[in-house]
Amino acid sequence: MATIQQPLVIINGDIDSSISVFNRALQFGDGVFETLLLLNEHIPLWQYHRTRLLHSLKQLDIVLDEQRLDADYQTLLQLVKNTPELSNGCVKIIVSRGQSQRGYVATNTFSTLIFEVFADESLPNNHSSDLHLALSDVQLARQPLLAGIKHLNRLEQVLARQQLPEHCDEALMLDTDNCLIEAISANVFFHREGQWHTPSLQYSGVTGIMRQLLIEQWLPNTNIGQFTLQDLWQADQLFLCSSLRGIQAVNRVSLSVEQQQELLGGSHSIDKTFIIDNHIRQLQAQYKNFLNNYECNSTT
Repeated sequence: MATIQQPLVIINGDIDSSISVFNRALQFGDGVFETLLLLNEHIPLWQYHRTRLLHSLKQLDIVLDEQRLDADYQTLLQLVKNTPELSNGCVKIIVSRGQSQRGYVATNTFSTLIFEVFADESLPNNHSSDLHLALSDVQLARQPLLAGIKHLNRLEQVLARQQLPEHCDEALMLDTDNCLIEAISANVFFHREGQWHTPSLQYSGVTGIMRQLLIEQWLPNTNIGQFTLQDLWQADQLFLCSSLRGIQAVNRVSLSVEQQQELLGGSHSIDKTFIIDNHIRQLQAQYKNFLNNYECNSTT
């Protein structure tokens, strides 16, 4: 049996795996997090994640010294370099508002900074088999103050993942106005009438790093808007994207009979199939080249 590499955990600059029961991440979910691809001892999208992390903290008025963040990041990279078993996988960064013993009011100004490293040789796997999706019955709340932020309150995603049918790989999620937002752990792009589209995240959802990279680098003419399931049923191509999984093509989305009746009026089929043409494969290849080029530049 293969040995499972234990995660490496750094809390406030020290190797540790314990936090106080009074930490506000535990008490209230008061904080944000990032999940980053670790590839051959490097984090290719670090600057994107760093920028989003600092923006999210500013939105929530959580103070974190940038020099402290960068110093702990360099500590992490050195420890990973000295631990070959952790050279590929996932890094999770958690920042909480710190500790307070009781009540919502925050009395402590020293935030808690956590780096976690998990070994996973399967990442990224955007060229794995194409996906079969469900539609989650869990709807996302509309809250513009939190929209776009990867905050620690993830109960909607937890419930959606628990309810995911065994024969499906992921699930699409709508908001309480029945607008298409994202998948449980990824953003959504679909192709219709010669153009790529992705849902607006003005009221809910997470502004993903891969979503940003795709729009900036390879799909600059993407239409960002409000879409329903009816819009998706008129599309011919669909893919999911995330920092860890890259770009994953979708070949089928399945609804329940109740979902079909409520959201499509019974006028469309329960199953929607999508073609996977060279455009999606080209995007996957471009992302793979992006990672390879980063690795080459980092070692020269």
